[in-house]
Amino acid sequence: MRQARPVDQTQDVAALADAGITAYHAVRKMIPLLYPGTTCVVIGAGGLGHIGIQCLAALTATRIIVVDRNPDALDLARKLGADETLLRRRQAGRRRQGPHHGDGADVVLDFVPRRGPRTTASR
Repeated sequence: MRQARPVDQTQDVAALADAGITAYHAVRKMIPLLYPGTTCVVIGAGGLGHIGIQCLAALTATRIIVVDRNPDALDLARKLGADETLLRRRQAGRRRQGPHHGDGADVVLDFVPRRGPRTTASR
């Protein structure tokens, strides 16, 4: 997580505080389900997702699998504590077994917004 420097302005770090609280709250609610031997899948390693990954790594002993369509975001996810990453491709209708080895996930945290600014603005 980012630590504010004295030169940072409040408006520059305010969004980080909001995102941090949002991701932390989602992870904290799932902590009782994320004990050693469990698997958590994180969908989206962007603005909220990368903070969620850090919270999972710091607060739980779960195996963290991150899915994203951006290879750079997946590289960051590995650096932040993801055990495995999957590059999402746009291949609808195809199912395949992932690194969970057929066992599935115990918890899935979806940090991908369903309605972004473009969708909201176009309505």
